[in-house]
Amino acid sequence: MKQNPIVWVIDYNEVDLLVASRMIALCEPSFTCVGYKNANIALKQLINLNANQGTLPDIILLETNMPTLDGVAFTEACYLQNWQTFMPKLLVLSSETITPKYQTLVDSHSLSGYLEKPIAVNSLCLNLRNLIS
Repeated sequence: MKQNPIVWVIDYNEVDLLVASRMIALCEPSFTCVGYKNANIALKQLINLNANQGTLPDIILLETNMPTLDGVAFTEACYLQNWQTFMPKLLVLSSETITPKYQTLVDSHSLSGYLEKPIAVNSLCLNLRNLIS
């Protein structure tokens, strides 16, 4: 497993952001977790890090239903980038069952997975470890 993987959590809901961050710390204390309440700011930061060959996150946990920029738009914007090293793996979090739009993204391997909220710690841990190994 990679040493000290970086995981970004993007969720406009402060409680869900805090819960996901704490669950990641429980799963694997060596993971570095960074939270964003605004997907636009996270996307700008990601583009800037990529352009300047900064340290990219290994995994991004992404809420589907966000104001301004939802999970699909964020994913599509990621795939439009010219990645200098690698594209982070995207794991979607949602309070609803998977929609056809997201199922298509999962099937095309644009997304690394889809977890329904409330998130079970064991399921999150397993997904994170599988994505890092």
